[in-house]
Amino acid sequence: MLARPILAGNVERATEIVNAPHVRTVSAVQVDDAFVGDETRVVGQILRIKKAGQSTRKKTRVHTSLSLSLSLSLTHTHTHTHTPYTQARTYSAVFRLTMLSQGDTKDGSLFYIYCRNETKAIGLFLMRDLPWVGQKVCVFEPEFEFKVANIPALSTEQPLLPLNDQVFGDQSMPATPEWLTGSEMRAVYVRNADLQVSRVNVVEVCGAKMCDGQHEVTERCPALTQSCPKKQILRGLFSSTAAGIKKAHFQSFRWTKFIMDEDCTKITARDDINNVDVRTSCQQVLDNYAENNIGWTICGWIKPGVALGAEVGKEPKIHMCYVAPDRVLPNAPIYRRPQPPRQPEDPLVLAYPRPAIALNRNAGGAGANGNGRNGEGGNGEGGNREGGDREGGDREGGDREGGDREGGNQEGGNGQ
Repeated sequence: MLARPILAGNVERATEIVNAPHVRTVSAVQVDDAFVGDETRVVGQILRIKKAGQSTRKKTRVHTSLSLSLSLSLTHTHTHTHTPYTQARTYSAVFRLTMLSQGDTKDGSLFYIYCRNETKAIGLFLMRDLPWVGQKVCVFEPEFEFKVANIPALSTEQPLLPLNDQVFGDQSMPATPEWLTGSEMRAVYVRNADLQVSRVNVVEVCGAKMCDGQHEVTERCPALTQSCPKKQILRGLFSSTAAGIKKAHFQSFRWTKFIMDEDCTKITARDDINNVDVRTSCQQVLDNYAENNIGWTICGWIKPGVALGAEVGKEPKIHMCYVAPDRVLPNAPIYRRPQPPRQPEDPLVLAYPRPAIALNRNAGGAGANGNGRNGEGGNGEGGNREGGDREGGDREGGDREGGDREGGNQEGGNGQ
């Protein structure tokens, strides 16, 4: 229903379908085995996309109740009279679990979107070149599949539709101490929050837009595309009093663009980036937003320290997936790639034979001047004849005074 207009480039038509008056918005917890309803929708935010590898059938003996995690294959518990065991039931060689928070509740409840195989995943994320991690979406006509650690897993035959960031409104779901000490995963969503970032570093990550660079290069990427060129983004320790977060590691291409120019994310720019200047610019940007009374939207989820049925606990962990200002300042002092100094161009030297007339003029010596025949004022230096210079028409040794010649002078026309 939604795939055809999306593939045709008519996203407006797909939006009209999900916004029709008879379409009902339901909560993910309402979608269970007994749920039957056409033209329904669930609004949520993608917190994580998990792509699992190939799984095999195996039997695992357990002594306590099974607790499933996103990294394990989907299992169904079967109990014998004597020894309980868990039999892994493979739905497909590859499957995806997309964890989302619900947009209509304030208790931090979660749900999953399950894809049976890669073909289903392609149909789910039909709109390409989007940073799906952290994106608000509409799940149209969901169906119940199973539960994972009391979290419902749904499926849909329709592609996800990205929504505006304001769809959740001003609701607040900070990380409370009760959630941190509990045994269930909870979503964190806070708007107009304070933000402090420390230990900012430039790191190389996957270049796919779908994952938003939120995993290491060595980790398995959930993106559908392959062989994406690497990029470099910012990674740091994030803290927020309003969100209840303290020194949580986070990296994101979406957040990096608010601190650093996009040209700096290219791998070819890694030798030009000054990490000290990047940290300075990051703090200047945070101060600039604080001076303009603009807060930050912070989203993520809490991984509890004690899982359901587990006897050994550990420290709870907060995973962040989305950090963005509530309003973008166009003139924020972001870090820009330094431009190398421009070297002066070498003068061009033409290669061609000199004219023959120039060669002839220089044949007599150095510097034939063009103003007459004298070296100074017309004299051709080296081209003049000594003893043949003329001053006022006279010759040395052959000077005439009044028509007389020395040694042959005539006075009054008489010869002596």
